[in-house]
Parts: sequence; structure tokens; C-alpha cells
Amino acid sequence: MKFTEKLDAAVKKNNSLLCIGLDIDLKKIPASLLNKGDPIFDFNKAIIDATKDLVCAYKPNIAFYEMYGVYGMQALIKTIEYASDQALDVIECLLAGDLRRAVPTDLVDELRALTARHGATMDDFMCVLHITC
Repeated sequence: MKFTEKLDAAVKKNNSLLCIGLDIDLKKIPASLLNKGDPIFDFNKAIIDATKDLVCAYKPNIAFYEMYGVYGMQALIKTIEYASDQALDVIECLLAGDLRRAVPTDLVDELRALTARHGATMDDFMCVLHITC
């Protein structure tokens, strides 16, 4: 299903135009989740589970994940896949520097593949303001 079709379906199903940003900060994640194996993903999953009938999409900002390196990028990929499995779309916010400097190529490639199936926003430094697939 194309991004716009999936988004339209979620808007109609949930009667909502609300898009929740998933901008994480480990210092703000509840202590009960910090002791688990994957606190970033677990926190995002809890937000998605609590709101999936109220929203049409989620928008994680890649910069908040990139600052945690490989672990953050893996959590972002898991978050995108989980939200997508819930029949909700993800609008990746790619407002960050050159990923190849900080993140292994295989993770960048996996993220790009996920982005190709979803919507993405980018800043003007990347020369693209909005992409929908």
C-alpha cells in the first residue's frame, strides 16, 4: 500500500489528523523502562500502543536517534517497523547531518529502504522539503 493510501486509511479509521512526534531523550524516559533491554524502543512502543487509535501517523526525528549511534538507529528502525505493523504510517523526519559519518552503512541502507516505503520530511540543506511514497 502506498504511503498516501495508508495515511488516508488511518485518517478515516481513527477520524484523526494527529501525527505524534517520537523525539526521544533517554534522560526523560521513565526509570522503569531504562532497566529493560531496549528502553528507546520500549518507550516508543508504549506511546504507539496507547495512541494508535487516536492518530494517523508518527514522526520520529532521526537526529534524536542518531545521537545514540548504532543503538539509536536500531531503535528507530524497530519503531518504524512496529508502527507500520499497527497499520499506521511513519513520516521520517530527516533533519540531521550526514548519516554515513556516524552510523554503519548497513543501518543507513536499512533506514533508506524503510524511508522508501513511508513519507519523509527533510530540511532545505538536503534540497528536498517533503517526500511521499
